[in-house]
Amino acid sequence: MHQFNMTLPSAVSFALSRLESCGFEAYVVGGAVRDAMLGRALHDYDITTSASPADTKAVFADFHTILTGEKHGTVTVVIEGMPLEITTYRVDGDYTDGRRPDSVEFTKNITEDLARRDFTVNAMAYSPTRGLCDPFGGAEDLKLGVIRAVGDPVRRFTEDSLRILRGFRFAARLGFEIEEKTLAAAKSERKRLSAVSAERIGGEVLGLLSAEKPSHSLALMHSTSVLSEIMPRTYFETLARSDFRAVDFVPDNFPEGLYLKKERAEASPLGFISARAHLAALRLGMLLRDSDKSLSTEIPRKLKMSTELSAITSACASGILPKRADPATVRTYSSGITGKITPKFAYFILLAAGARDERLLSGESARLAAQNLFECAERGEPMSVSDLAVSGRDLLEVGVLPGARVGEVLSELLAAVLANPDFNTRENLLSLVRDMMR
Repeated sequence: MHQFNMTLPSAVSFALSRLESCGFEAYVVGGAVRDAMLGRALHDYDITTSASPADTKAVFADFHTILTGEKHGTVTVVIEGMPLEITTYRVDGDYTDGRRPDSVEFTKNITEDLARRDFTVNAMAYSPTRGLCDPFGGAEDLKLGVIRAVGDPVRRFTEDSLRILRGFRFAARLGFEIEEKTLAAAKSERKRLSAVSAERIGGEVLGLLSAEKPSHSLALMHSTSVLSEIMPRTYFETLARSDFRAVDFVPDNFPEGLYLKKERAEASPLGFISARAHLAALRLGMLLRDSDKSLSTEIPRKLKMSTELSAITSACASGILPKRADPATVRTYSSGITGKITPKFAYFILLAAGARDERLLSGESARLAAQNLFECAERGEPMSVSDLAVSGRDLLEVGVLPGARVGEVLSELLAAVLANPDFNTRENLLSLVRDMMR
């Protein structure tokens, strides 16, 4: 055991203490321990214990319990409104499906339980009374900044092939290297990924792409042929290290002003899905900008991405660019008049193109165009019909004929304020409408 103190929520401390007071061992295990040692924010706490599932239910008989995985030793206990998964120490049987063990055998030995886990940095357990349990050197690997398989890496990847991608994702998320034997095993066992479901692969790929700087892990996946095992080989084999480095320059910073009013009303400022998912889809689209257009729809479908994420990837991969980078041009571009795209997608496309240092027809950088669009949004300048200071009802009240003509007039008003945002006042716009009617 090692000296290490970890601050725990009261519900977690209570669960550990209750199990210990009843004569059982109990530890927080896995990602929470790893992230605590790295000083990262903690969100989930898993507990492992020497208590059998029946014992755990008896210990927490006065609490609400959910038998989510009793067969594999897991009982969920709700304490102070916090669901805690409490799992019995176990040894896994064979993995004939390459995903889950065919059987599990409960044990009273914490080291045997930790031995079945994927990487050393995830194979640590902490108890307030016993301290840190780290039989495989996870703490040292955290200091060294390496991802190392527990025991034989080939065996770990044979048990669950998705661990190959998890290793690259952890390396990207933590900014770590992958230990030599673990990396070699990822290469030798990569073809096992063909048996992994598209949903599981897609989740790992998008998780990797949303890391702060995913380029190094992408380059490692490329050099070990893991990337071409899960993506169309002909395209991804042509990518260079510089292509992967470009993804690091796409910021996770989407200005609220680029979202349509409907989106602002129905979603968080970052849209219908998380900023991390947006970023991953954007970066994937950026990697595909030089590819055959069909790949921008084929790959999101292959990875089982949602409709919105797929649209972001496709728009970034194949979207046209404006001819210039000046504010008036990018406002018009983002309005959808030139390409039926929303301001949000326009910004995605410009970011993607800018990260690859694409040039507009005038020779200016798409990165400059993205920056100008960002600043326009920050100033609250109008970029869609919904941003106008008047509505269709206002036009009807001053005599515009109902029907298609209302839409035509709104488009003309939008063109005027895209050229001059200061013109977007009710008085100015209605005056212009009256002039148009005369």
